[in-house]
Amino acid sequence: MHQIRNRYARIVISLIKWAVLTLGMGYILYQWFRFDSSEMKIWHIDLVGYLPIVFFLMLLNWGLESIKWKILLHPFFDLSLTKSLIGVLSGVSVAIFTPARIGEFAGKIIHLPEGLRIKGFMASVAGNLAQWSITLIMGIASVPYLLFRFSSFISDYPAYFFYLVSFVCLLAWLSVFVILLQLPRIGKALTLWKFLRRWRADISVWKSYSVSTILWILLISFIRYLVFSFQYYLLFMAFSIQISWLDFQMLMATVFFISAFIPTFSVSEVITRGSVLVWIFQLSHSPAPAVVTVSFLIWVMNLAIPALVGYYFIARASVINQSDA
Repeated sequence: MHQIRNRYARIVISLIKWAVLTLGMGYILYQWFRFDSSEMKIWHIDLVGYLPIVFFLMLLNWGLESIKWKILLHPFFDLSLTKSLIGVLSGVSVAIFTPARIGEFAGKIIHLPEGLRIKGFMASVAGNLAQWSITLIMGIASVPYLLFRFSSFISDYPAYFFYLVSFVCLLAWLSVFVILLQLPRIGKALTLWKFLRRWRADISVWKSYSVSTILWILLISFIRYLVFSFQYYLLFMAFSIQISWLDFQMLMATVFFISAFIPTFSVSEVITRGSVLVWIFQLSHSPAPAVVTVSFLIWVMNLAIPALVGYYFIARASVINQSDA
């Protein structure tokens, strides 16, 4: 009976993913073909000038993630920055073909000693929670601005409605921040569960993170967020998409927020995130073909290229493990 339920659950999840992928592709094609191709004549595309900067920001992005991974491992394992980068790139390689990038954990911990891999998994989860929290915080912060800037909410409802929404967003923002700071206590609580006692020593790694360490991880995650969003902004400039910096940041925060809750594979993220980009940036009247192209270029730069490099390190690790055996 349990196997039957698992089988149906996998089928349902698979159907949802394919439905999201199909709807996303359909929406992109709809917006693409309804776009007036004559407007493309006004585009001034300067990829040669912007792509090197975007590429450098990709290196900075994964470099920051490597520093974050090293800090997360420090309480129980001293990893060099070079090996930390190798682990991060290996994580990208595995994540690109797994749902919701869950394979990233396996790719990262493959380079750790076998006895520390569960601790490495817990450390990786902590890092992902920090990055996800920044996405939530920025997405929540964008709600009042979008209501004020891109809707008739202010004119349609009394002013106190807007202040109420802003207050609820502030509470949600603070809640996400405070909950993440309680990571050591959450780790302590997890060790008390009976079915987790077997891995008590591994789970306790969360208890070793001080508040200052968590704040450092959040700061690095926030800088990564800014770097990632700036890559998009540079390519918007390359395609002469006219939008102010503040409008862009608030709309991009919404895109990241929505994308965080869409079940997808990294390899299909170019479609799902591209459709969300087109949908959200319609508010600023951005041309769909240019927005989709930007999404594809970011995917190639930030995921495809690092994944190819990571495959080399995974293959090398496999050869070393086989020779040791």
